Amino acid sequence: MTNICTIRRDMRRATARTVSYSGAMFTGVFRDRTQARLGPARTPEQVLKRLLQGRSVRPYRFLRRAPIGPFVVDYLCPEKAVVIELMTEHRAFQSQDATDRALMLERFGYRVLRFWSKEITDSPDLVLRQILQALA
Repeated sequence: MTNICTIRRDMRRATARTVSYSGAMFTGVFRDRTQARLGPARTPEQVLKRLLQGRSVRPYRFLRRAPIGPFVVDYLCPEKAVVIELMTEHRAFQSQDATDRALMLERFGYRVLRFWSKEITDSPDLVLRQILQALA
């Protein structure tokens, strides 16, 4: 029986392949088709994921749900030690915990960027600019 994890793993393998057609190289053909089929991003998580997979941050790689010590962060760029946290309304009630967590991650040597979900959906260009400044 095939579960969703094996399907996702197989899809990742398919998107990593390079397809050769008539001597020209087409990289990411499968990924482009998938994004065209999915349509525009609707949730803040989808918007942030597409921002971090875009060409503007291409030399850097972001890991999703990466463990750092006792914490699991939303996105981590290990090359530049940048952590990106998505703040939702649910986490607003835990703001003191989030602040303590950010201080602890900064003690570990990471730079923590926290974005509210409304900020990501309303002004993704501003969010991307802040991420690029942190990576510079």
